[in-house]
Amino acid sequence: MADVIFHRGPDAEGYYYADAVGLGSRRLSIIDLAGGNMPVYNEDGSIAIVFNGEIYGYVELREELVRRGHRFATRSDTETIVHAYEEFGERCVEYLTGMFAFALWDSRKHQLFIARDRAGEKPLFYARVNGAAGDRLIFASEIKALLQDPDCPRQVDETALAEYLTALYISYPRSIYKHIAKLPPGSWMRVSAAGVHVERYWFPERVQPRRLALDEAVEDLRPLLADAVRLQMRSDVPVGAFLSAGMDSTSVVAYAVKTTAGAHMKTFAVGFEGAEWDEREGARQVAQIYETEHYDITLTYADVWKLLPRAVWLLDEPMGDGSTVPLLAVAGLARQHVKVVLAGAGGDELFAGYPRYRAGQQPALRRTLQALPPALKQAAERAGGLYSAGFGHRVRVALRGVDTEYYEDGMWFSEKERLALTGRNGSPYRDVVAKHYARWPGADPVNRLMFVDMNTYLSDDLLPMTDRTSMGVSLEGRLPFLDHRLIEWAMALPSELKIKDGTSKYVLRRAMEGLLPPEILSRPKRGFGPPFGAWLRHGLLDFTRQLLLSPAAQARGLYNPDFVKTLLAGNLADHRVTQQIWMLLVLELWFRIYADGGTAATAPESLSDLI
Repeated sequence: MADVIFHRGPDAEGYYYADAVGLGSRRLSIIDLAGGNMPVYNEDGSIAIVFNGEIYGYVELREELVRRGHRFATRSDTETIVHAYEEFGERCVEYLTGMFAFALWDSRKHQLFIARDRAGEKPLFYARVNGAAGDRLIFASEIKALLQDPDCPRQVDETALAEYLTALYISYPRSIYKHIAKLPPGSWMRVSAAGVHVERYWFPERVQPRRLALDEAVEDLRPLLADAVRLQMRSDVPVGAFLSAGMDSTSVVAYAVKTTAGAHMKTFAVGFEGAEWDEREGARQVAQIYETEHYDITLTYADVWKLLPRAVWLLDEPMGDGSTVPLLAVAGLARQHVKVVLAGAGGDELFAGYPRYRAGQQPALRRTLQALPPALKQAAERAGGLYSAGFGHRVRVALRGVDTEYYEDGMWFSEKERLALTGRNGSPYRDVVAKHYARWPGADPVNRLMFVDMNTYLSDDLLPMTDRTSMGVSLEGRLPFLDHRLIEWAMALPSELKIKDGTSKYVLRRAMEGLLPPEILSRPKRGFGPPFGAWLRHGLLDFTRQLLLSPAAQARGLYNPDFVKTLLAGNLADHRVTQQIWMLLVLELWFRIYADGGTAATAPESLSDLI
């Protein structure tokens, strides 16, 4: 199990066996290089821990624990978790500022305590297994580690497949495997003779709304973001940053240079062969302003051919976000120079960076129509159906609930298309969206949509991509926007300060005035989407056709060949078409690596190996 995730920690390994528990770890040495190997113990050895992540506030927490009488044997952040557990019990997670997944064995209580960070930056999968060794719980940072146990159940979850085809990813606590679950973000698990108990410990939806003037919000935000970046610059090895021409990564780089004395940052960017636009020029401009040592690369068609199968292997589950490939490429570039990188993920979900959030601004037409009695709503719906555009379209949109609009506009394969492709209907993703939207009834609709994204797109797409692509090359990725103090502050902020006069991230743009050039501050949101059409035209389409129409693929009974042929003959200038083709390509690659490949102990060298 530890060997198959060697990439997550090539610097050291450690094991602990006692009573009915076995713990294993792979270490990527970042803090206390000489003394931080795991397992780490308390003073009398009755508590042992294995840990993935970083406790950024470990210096301050250590000082507090020393004042309370605890004795430390190392300078590692890992040891602060052990003593915090001694002092505060299961509430220790509330004192941790950082990203983490850890397993702690308490031999006095004969119980295992497992916890995951608030935002879900670090992964934790688990399964109940029953074999020759009896009833057991197994857990790991990646699914492929669980698959090394011959007793681990491998049944694919068709409900998860439907969710993937709808949304690009599979939302927690579900995984692609029916009997393997994800520990939800902000949750802990207790395992003992009494059974397995999972409990949430973080409830950001309980924040109290704050009515702030814009100037007050700007003055609050600046020190919060600065301190989040300052803490995440803590390291005993060099720290760099991913850099694009967008607001989030440039804000992180600006504060990293500003808050860290003597910081000489190395920054990294990626562009695409065949892309219509390239943000590397903007990244170079920011690098020049802050005098970073800047590196960038061009992702070629040949790189895609080589990196895609490794990306699918690293992700464990089907994930249709094509940004995985360029992220893996730029992570490989960064790892040649540093061991830790900062990145800007999370800024869009906190400060309303995506255009889809405008659906929650509740225009007057929506408020009026939503207040109508059911009979009049039906009449308005019939009237709206008489028109194909203009007023008729606005009526149809306004009649939908905000969460319904978010779901229906975000589907990659519609319900009709999924039925035509797979012969199966229904998707759990509609219920996932509705559940998270309903968790925060007191917030305005824009903030509620951002909360949905935090618990879906961010937690199960962006964060797994960041974790697997960085750790896949033994690089630690850190995300200052996901400091829980900053999340809670931003969630309490009214959306009028996040979207103002059609401008997204308004309060963040104002906070960064004077630190970033005007052309960065005024630049509209641009995605990191790769040029699928260009990739497909340069050989990937023929490969996809060969793969999806092969006897092996058809034997799965998942793909209707007529639907596939029609899709592959579609317009490659249409992003929705190329995204759908990419999703089916990734799905079939996943089947070949995992479902057909058994334990998936090694990654394929290239796409050619999977024919």
